[in-house]
Order: sequence, then C-alpha cells, then structure tokens
Amino acid sequence: SLPLGPLFGMMKERERTIEEHQLKYLFLTLCERGRTEAVRVFVENKCYDPSDPRPLRAVVRGQLKNPNVDTDLLMLVLSSHAPQPDDVKCLIETYLAEAENGDVRKVVEKCLVGFHQ
Repeated sequence: SLPLGPLFGMMKERERTIEEHQLKYLFLTLCERGRTEAVRVFVENKCYDPSDPRPLRAVVRGQLKNPNVDTDLLMLVLSSHAPQPDDVKCLIETYLAEAENGDVRKVVEKCLVGFHQ
C-alpha cells in the first residue's frame, strides 16, 4: 500500500487539493475501517472536518464491536474532533449498550469519560 504521509507532502497547494478532490470525505471511511495510521496522517495534514460528528460515532461503534479497543484511534479522533461533554454523554448513552464485551465497553467508556477530565 502507498504511504499517505509523503503523498500529502507532494501536494503543491495542499488545502486547495484537499477541497478540490474532496479528500476530507475519505476521513470518515478511514475511521469506519479502523485505519489508525491513515487517520493519523489525515489529522496531521488537517484533512478532516472537526465539526462532523460521524467519524467519532463510527470509531466508537467500531471499537465496541472489536475484541480489543484501539485506544490510539479512539483518542486520535476524540482529540481532533473535541466533542463537548454533552456530546460525549450522548455517545455513552447511545452506543455503549452495543458493546459485545464488557471489558471493551469499560475501556471505551473510560476513554470517553476521561477525555474531559
């Protein structure tokens, strides 16, 4: 697979290229697929919409279905989207019941609650 970091580095007019080719929409797909390193590169290159709540919801729901939580991915999207306490409460109330594993649920909840402490 092609490393994304150098690709962003080669863009002459990065912001215009990101907008023109709608690259920010790929961020949601990467979050849905749990591609931590790709998400990190997109965040580092400001190739995401911090006001879009869907990536955080996608990561929370995806992690709740995994046998192990990718806390790096969860914290990366939490920090890049900086949800308000009410948004975090809504995520907890809406999605934590979907957890297939009690330990996973605890880790995700700890990350969400701990984000604002």
